[in-house]
Amino acid sequence: MSVEDRYVDIVAERFDVGVRMRDNLEMDMISVPVGPPLRTVVVAAPRYLKAYASPGTPREVSRHRCIGFRNAGGSLSSWSFEKNGHTETVKVTSSMVVNDGDALVAAACAGMGLAYVLEDIAAPFLEDGRLAEVLGDWSLSFPGYHAFYSSRRHPPRAVTLFLDLLRQDILPA
Repeated sequence: MSVEDRYVDIVAERFDVGVRMRDNLEMDMISVPVGPPLRTVVVAAPRYLKAYASPGTPREVSRHRCIGFRNAGGSLSSWSFEKNGHTETVKVTSSMVVNDGDALVAAACAGMGLAYVLEDIAAPFLEDGRLAEVLGDWSLSFPGYHAFYSSRRHPPRAVTLFLDLLRQDILPA
């Protein structure tokens, strides 16, 4: 087993299976969910929100200091929102860019601006009041992590067992 914090071509590098967000998979891959759906939230420190009015719509986010996130593929994550079937993607100018979820949350807790983050990562900070959620009715839910393998070959028995194990340990009953 190899754990890599980068995108790899699992066929070219001879891996049997990979795990990624479903949206980032190549078309010729078979994917199997190995986690629950995820939700994104926009968060900020209460003192930041006291100094700057909370955005009321996704478009107002671009008027704020934003903390960008550079994903493993090297690109800046976009900020997407959804409400009543209407989807909106906002281009933000980041005053700071990080490539680690913990650094993203720490910067938001320090009052450096708004952060667009997975709810699971922000949850402990939301619960203890170090962060507050904004635009909650615009939060986007999406399919979470998926294991994937090439459709060009039948998966070895070890891959099937591995996928079964992931689903048992990660997905709720």
